Amino acid sequence: MTIHRAALLALLCAAGVAQAATVAPIVGTFGFHVGKPGNSNDTVIDCESEQRCQVISTLDYAGKQTTSTDRITKITPGDIATPQGALDYAVEQRNAVITNPEYVDAMNLLRPVLATHPKVSRCWDLNWPTPSYTLLCTFVGDKATLPVVYAFFSLVANCRQAFCGYVIFPLTRRASLSPAVALPPLAAKPVQVPASDPNPYVTAFDKRAATVHSAGKWYFELTVDRQKVAAIYPTDLFFGVSDKEHFTGASENVTPEGDNSKTVRIGIAVDLDIAKLYVRRDGAWTGGYPGSDGGSNLKAGQSYYAALMVAAKSHNQEYIDRGAIVPNYGGGTPMAFPLPQGYLSWRDPPTTQSEQCTQQSKSRTRTLAEGGQKEAQLVLGMQTYYGTCGGRNDHDAGLALMQKSALQGYAPALYALGKAYQFVPRSVEAAKMYEAAARLGSRMAEWELGNLYENGEPSVRDLVASYAWYSLSASRTEGGTQTKSSQDELIVLRSRLSPQELVRAEASKAALLRELGSVPLYRADSN
Repeated sequence: MTIHRAALLALLCAAGVAQAATVAPIVGTFGFHVGKPGNSNDTVIDCESEQRCQVISTLDYAGKQTTSTDRITKITPGDIATPQGALDYAVEQRNAVITNPEYVDAMNLLRPVLATHPKVSRCWDLNWPTPSYTLLCTFVGDKATLPVVYAFFSLVANCRQAFCGYVIFPLTRRASLSPAVALPPLAAKPVQVPASDPNPYVTAFDKRAATVHSAGKWYFELTVDRQKVAAIYPTDLFFGVSDKEHFTGASENVTPEGDNSKTVRIGIAVDLDIAKLYVRRDGAWTGGYPGSDGGSNLKAGQSYYAALMVAAKSHNQEYIDRGAIVPNYGGGTPMAFPLPQGYLSWRDPPTTQSEQCTQQSKSRTRTLAEGGQKEAQLVLGMQTYYGTCGGRNDHDAGLALMQKSALQGYAPALYALGKAYQFVPRSVEAAKMYEAAARLGSRMAEWELGNLYENGEPSVRDLVASYAWYSLSASRTEGGTQTKSSQDELIVLRSRLSPQELVRAEASKAALLRELGSVPLYRADSN
């Protein structure tokens, strides 16, 4: 990975002799303030080096102030591609009307910079509260005399009004912190982790179930009493799974202005045999039902913890003690909703290997694949690519098997290739595979193309094309989660497209419907 370094600042030494000194732009004390009295957030980020920072957040809500301090000592170089995509999106949206109060202040602070069309030059990943969640970045082209630092905070929902992927705040330099709040000196010896906590994972607030899984199908739930949460302190909640590097799951944002009259029940279904996570809200699956190609991707073969994180960490135990948030990992405790078929509660004892992974089944699949059977080539290719069934992943060998299957005109193999390329990521190749599968009647490939063109890497992002493919998916009469999801996405896209873009999008939609609207649903037994 190549990190483009920002211009180095030349400093005068104490003796007055001009010498070149390399000082990271993030070293120093920075901050930003948003909101108004009675409902505001003041954040200070103080870094003594590229390895050691602290974040001090002061929240003022209804006359009650809460200050939290997080000491950060696991800072790593950050990728610039994703924040650059978020910055490009903000540049496009800088003159849009913003109605969401959460982003009005951020855009007002950032808008003068966006007019210069800056580019991200370098990023630091604070790994706080999770990796890639909080970044500090510098830009080139912002016309600043000295390097200005920008904070990128991850959006759990991929795109929100005015921002996509990350909400961005320009940081202003502030007076250095007093010694009373400065970082303590480094310990002479490494801190020993207690035996009771063999897998430390630093988050804002992490109530992990002790159970860890790397295979099988598992389910757990969270009940959120929004009224109680708001009465204690409004906050963001994150509920899902973590491999100690990345968090995947659902979020719940409780704000003073939101509808806090109801209790929300969130279900998490984790299928580690196909590396997928599905979210259920109040009994309804969102973004894909268990076993479908929807949902969120996980890493095949990884070990996962169940994770509950709360941003307002000073109130974490109070939320639990007062019943504002109630996690249920099973193990004898009834769930609010029936478990999906084939799933166990997170804390239930594991079952035996799935039938597809038995030695007899694997041997038979390999024999059939070597004989040229497309279905077997796909199954073996996916097992090899993702390293499922206890084996090590081999991307090249797995792709070769899937490609053999796809060359026989097998739509599921083309779709699987699209997912594999997107996993790398190689978005251009993924789009080609999805389109080939869609032309053979794969309905999920239609939806994936809409999603890829809307939320993919900048090299393939095309909202007009996204609108057309979502429209094709939404027109299908077979039903399914992807049809409803496409209809919902079209509502969002209409608000994001300019009038001129919408005209082009409607024309592209009409052309695509004429070309592929009558293509029948692909069925594996039709060839």
